[in-house]
Formats: sequence, C-alpha cells, structure tokens
Amino acid sequence: MKGLKANLPSFNQAHPTIKVTLTEVSPPELYAKLEAGLRAGGVGLPDVVQVETERLDFFINKFPEGFADLRSWASKYEGAFDALKWFTVHRDGRIRALPWDSSPVGLYYRADLFQRAGIDASTITTWDEYLKAGQRLQAFDPKLKLLAFYPNDDSLLQVLMNQQEASYFTLDGKINLISPEVVHALTLIKQMYTAGLLVTVSDSTKIIPALQAGEAASYVAGPSWATLLQEKVPEMTGKWDIMPLPALLEGGERHASLGGSVLAALRTGKNQESAAAFMEYCLANKESQNLMLKQVGLLPSFLPAYEDPFYSTPQPFFNNKPLWQFFGKEVSHLKLVNYTTDFELASDAATKAQLLALLWLDPFEALEKKANALKDLTSREVFKPELRTIPFK
Repeated sequence: MKGLKANLPSFNQAHPTIKVTLTEVSPPELYAKLEAGLRAGGVGLPDVVQVETERLDFFINKFPEGFADLRSWASKYEGAFDALKWFTVHRDGRIRALPWDSSPVGLYYRADLFQRAGIDASTITTWDEYLKAGQRLQAFDPKLKLLAFYPNDDSLLQVLMNQQEASYFTLDGKINLISPEVVHALTLIKQMYTAGLLVTVSDSTKIIPALQAGEAASYVAGPSWATLLQEKVPEMTGKWDIMPLPALLEGGERHASLGGSVLAALRTGKNQESAAAFMEYCLANKESQNLMLKQVGLLPSFLPAYEDPFYSTPQPFFNNKPLWQFFGKEVSHLKLVNYTTDFELASDAATKAQLLALLWLDPFEALEKKANALKDLTSREVFKPELRTIPFK
C-alpha cells in the first residue's frame, strides 16, 4: 500500500477527475472480505484489490466471474511483464489481473563476519559448501549460527523446492509432498537444524533482531527484505551482501522465487475505466514502478522498468553490490508454480510436516503423513513417485 500511496500525487496530476481512496487491511481480513463479497455477487467490494500471487488461483477458480477481464487495455503489455507473472494472471484466454511485483530470492549474508572468519562467499556454489561455511563460522565464534529460521513458516521449504522446479502440486493438480525434490528440501532443513546451524525464532518479527544481535550470519529472502533491513538497522551499512542461492546439487539451479502480488479489478466495480487507469498508471509505467522499488523494495514485474540506471548503482548498505541489478537478472530464471485453490491448505500441511521432521520424524514420514491428511481435506490424489530416492546425503 505504501507504494501505491507514493504514486498518488503524480496520478492525481495526470488524472485530476479521478479520486482514489486507498484502504489498508491485513491479508487475512482482506481475503475474508473478498471471499464473502464475491459469494454475495460483489456486494461491499472496492473497484480494485491487491492479491498475493499464491492466492490468486483460489479466487479465479472459486469465482471465475469475480474479476474483470482486462484484455481490452492490458493485452498490449504481453511480453512487457515477467513471463511467469503473466502466466499467473492469464487464464482461460482472459487477463484476470495485472502483475505488480516479482520476488526472486537471494541469500543475504554478513560480509563482515564471513571475511573475519576467512570465508570467501564467491566460492560457495552448493548448500553442502554453505553448511561447511557455517561450521567455519561457528569455529570462529561458537555463538554464531549460519542462518536465521522461523520453523512455523514454510518459506525456506518453498524456496528449496522451487529451486528444483517443484511445488506443492503437480501441473495436473496432484498433491506433491512426497516427491524426491520435496523430501530433499526438508532433509536439508533438518540437517541444518540437527547440526545446530540454525537460529530458530518464535515469530517472523524476531528475525532482524537475531541478525542485528549477531546470532545468525545469513537469511534467505526476496527484494523487499532489503528495504526492510535498511529501515530497521541502518547502522549495519556495509556489513551485508547478497549472493545467489546455493544449489542443492553440484551444477544445479541457484534460482527461486517466493511471493509477489497483483492488482485485480472487480467485475462488479462501478468505476471500471478509472480502475483501469489507476492499475495501468501504477503497474505498466516505468517511473511508477521504480518509485515503488526505491521506497518499498518492490521489484517490478514490468520489465521496461529495468532500463533505469538505478539498477546498476552500487548500494552502500550491501557492500556496494548493485543489489537491484542482481535481483533484476534473477527474474528471467523464475520457475512456474501451480498454486491451485488449495495452496493455503498445502502450505499449512507442509509447515506441520516441517515441525514434525524437526522434532522427531523422518522427513519422508512427516511429509507422507501430511500428504495423506491433505488428501482427505481436498479429495486430491497424492502424486507418488515410483522410487523413494533422496539425492541428498
């Protein structure tokens, strides 16, 4: 919402007859109101809503006529947006929303601590090598852990799956929790946990304090986290850097995404032309998108925005790394995710499996247990690979 607010003055100047009212609510409240309103035929809903990428499938599939078709004005932008995000909004021949931000993931790390421990981050290419770096960090400072981690959240698990082109559902909609890729991802998390390389926090708000206190030396996150970090701990300027994700296997993928959002117009909205003008101005406009990047850290899905020299500008906070250029280059490597209507249930099941695996269960057994529970909830078939092969030792 902060990004949209930043664009209001220039939008008002360009469209003086349109009055925009922005209302900020928490995601749970938004989705509850949106679902209730769509069930009631659009009653009480605004003209435009922001929807997280992973929740869009739910609303499109549950309410196929809920969102307006944007083809009349947005079809000309095909090719101008991140291909993965465009695929997400382009359904059944209709454009159901407009991509806002893309969220490739990187590995933020304390450059100063790595240097003092004699670790050259540029030589790290696999998670196995990164775990060895964690052991060297602990030899340097026994109180220092490798990675900050929130166990009641499945973000890291999703990232490790996405690196292997896996997600919670196969492309034909089967539950994908016991494939080798998913087991591999959870096995890696459990290995880091068992080896004492993770600082586990009780909620997501404790991550930055743990990093600020020097309890952990790295964190896996997307572009917006860079802005949050600079706002919360400006005194750490120059101590941070970023690198691509380590691969799970030698020569494997080092790219993944997590999150992002779109703007969608309600089909029942009374101000369709004004809604279209606002969406187009904010999201299909280089200047508007880059203003949101600079103020909030939202990496544009609108690719022409990357022409701005700002992307190649060294960022002092991040060891003079051209951070935004790094993330911009990651966008072309993003992988398809089939979210389906049941993503929220799958995310919850995977998080519970993660907790079980960290506490006592074998990762495969934990995932199998929750896959079967998810099958009962959704009536979806569980994808069962022929062999239980785990390439990670």
